[in-house]
Amino acid sequence: MKMGESTQLQRVIRYFHGNFLFSIIMGAGIFVAPKGVLKYSSLNVGVSLSIWAACAIVSMMAALSHAELGTTFPRSGAQYYFLKRSLGPFIVFFYLWINLFSTPAGTAARGFLLAGYIMQPFYPECFFPEMPKNCLALAILWCLGILNDRGVKEVTWFQTVSTVVKMTVLCFISLTGIVLFVRGRKENLARFEKAFDAEVSDASQIAEAFLQGLYAYYGWGVLVKIAGELKNPSENIPKCVVTALTRVALIYLLVNISHLAVLMPKEITSSDFVAVTWMGGVIPLQWAISFAVSSSILSSLNCTVFSTSRIWYMASQESQLTLILSTLNIQSCPVVAVIQTVYPPLSSTLNPLSLHTSKQRSKKKSLASSAAPDFFPDYLPASHGALAPFRLCLCSQPQPSPWNPTEARASAPSPRPPRWVSRQASRADLIPINYVGFTDWIQLGLMMMGLFKLRFQDPHLSRPYKVRLPFEFGTMAKSLFLVLTPIIKSPKMHHFCVLLFILSGLLFYLPFVHFNLGSTCFNKITCFLQLLLKVSPADDVDEYISTEGNLQKNPPTTATKKE
Repeated sequence: MKMGESTQLQRVIRYFHGNFLFSIIMGAGIFVAPKGVLKYSSLNVGVSLSIWAACAIVSMMAALSHAELGTTFPRSGAQYYFLKRSLGPFIVFFYLWINLFSTPAGTAARGFLLAGYIMQPFYPECFFPEMPKNCLALAILWCLGILNDRGVKEVTWFQTVSTVVKMTVLCFISLTGIVLFVRGRKENLARFEKAFDAEVSDASQIAEAFLQGLYAYYGWGVLVKIAGELKNPSENIPKCVVTALTRVALIYLLVNISHLAVLMPKEITSSDFVAVTWMGGVIPLQWAISFAVSSSILSSLNCTVFSTSRIWYMASQESQLTLILSTLNIQSCPVVAVIQTVYPPLSSTLNPLSLHTSKQRSKKKSLASSAAPDFFPDYLPASHGALAPFRLCLCSQPQPSPWNPTEARASAPSPRPPRWVSRQASRADLIPINYVGFTDWIQLGLMMMGLFKLRFQDPHLSRPYKVRLPFEFGTMAKSLFLVLTPIIKSPKMHHFCVLLFILSGLLFYLPFVHFNLGSTCFNKITCFLQLLLKVSPADDVDEYISTEGNLQKNPPTTATKKE
């Protein structure tokens, strides 16, 4: 950054890189969700495939509705800014409150999972040691933090390369499935001919199946979070939504058909990790699946760190988080916001109690069968405060009876799968999909309400891209269905735990945001960190961004590509 230049985020992401950034949705979800969709569809192949297709349509409608936010308010953290403008600071704080906990929980869990998949091929017949796994997870998150501090160009190129690797593996599974389907046995073809003959699930089960399928599509809002760094966002965001989601939907359908062309529905639901079971039935190269999942998780983690830091950046500019989070370094990167995104997951890898617990579990597992239950796995350490609300939700589930080694051996199926498959299969549900989907669709419902409200409250607001009202109403109706149907039809304790956790944000909003207590202390910390990290506050974005999302006559030189 040269002398005299304005301090702002740079608009350097073009359509090509934005299209690959959007492909964050092809994360670990496609390797986890097929089992849940088929299970909640009552093993009905036709209903299962229909739900996958419907999830693609619902995601497209939601993403196109969401795209209006990024084109109307083309700034980084556009969701946060839009919610505050449409529904007020009180409601938007709950959005911030949810993300302050859900993002570190998901990032920590995926970091541990990624480390496990990288190490597992080197320990094919035994459990890998916990300490090296924790250190590897620490190194991965640390490197992603450094990469994001280097600037936007490095992040986008890394994301492009990792996404190409991920798509190559998924295309291999899809094409292999097509070949097996065409040359398949009669019993496999009969499975598709009688696709709708099985039992049809009720409304609550269908809602749960949708939450499982939509989890695989999660991530389509990433471009709205980084709209302030996109070139020509009014055109690139809708184009990326249509092209990327269409491609992902086609790949997902082919992957599921490939699963069903090789495996029976009962085999899919009994397998905790469908892709490994599928690979074992086609080519005995389990390390390839380990590589595929690793690339998917790494790509997803990188994009999560990049996009979430922009939410903290915008919340800081709107005075709901401390000012230091909206400062930029010499590469025009919100380095402190990146640290805020990466540090809570890092603390879980360094927690002494977590490491001590991991050692004790390793000793127990060396004496016990791999069938031993691991209800509170070490990737959600009990002592890490940011993950406590999600462990509270897990505690509301029925816990297994005390484990008996003799009974476990007697009841264990024979032959048993390789131990690394068992180990990683137990981690397939590391992120409670229904909890994540439940909170995500609450947030999306609020955004659609705000979008509908602004249509009538401010009809003359310039909207470069304006979604049709049926799309908004359809997305809002789907949000209400997915949130209310499970609560009304089959209420469970974790639904109320999630709602109670969201409302608990009121205890922090009143003293620290509404009454602004402790601001003097935060100002001293901000001054110290500015000198330590060599960062400076960003200029007011409203001076440079018009309502059309284009730069005005005298934009900051950092808002365009530097020569």
